[in-house]
Amino acid sequence: MKQNTQTQTRSGVSLFLYDDTDGMEALLTEDLVSHVVMPSEHNDYMERTITVPKDAFTDFASCPRLLWNIFAPIGKRTRAAIVHDYLYTTGRYSRQQADYAFRELMRECKVGFTKRWL
Repeated sequence: MKQNTQTQTRSGVSLFLYDDTDGMEALLTEDLVSHVVMPSEHNDYMERTITVPKDAFTDFASCPRLLWNIFAPIGKRTRAAIVHDYLYTTGRYSRQQADYAFRELMRECKVGFTKRWL
C-alpha cells in the first residue's frame, strides 16, 4: 500500500515521499543547493555548487527496504543521496564523479567511514 507524505528532514531538505513495499522514492519540493569538492575530467579537484531543482526525483541511492536498518533512506545521508541521484541521472557527470561527491557529502554529514564505502 502506497503512502504519500510531505516532510522536511532534519537537514532541511523538503520532500514529498512515496513509500511502498518496494522502497521509498521522493520528489523535492524546493531547490537543494550543495557545495562539494569533486574531481574534474582532468583529475584536478575543485569545489562545485550543485543545485538539484525542485521536482527532481530521488530513490535515496537505491537502498532496498531490507537494508533500511543499516542504511535508512531518510537520515544523515539524505542530502548526499539526492545530490548523487541528480548528478548521475543528468549525465553531465561521470559515475566516478557522482560517487565521489556522494562519499564527500556523506563525510561532511558525519556518516561513518565504513558506511560511506559500503
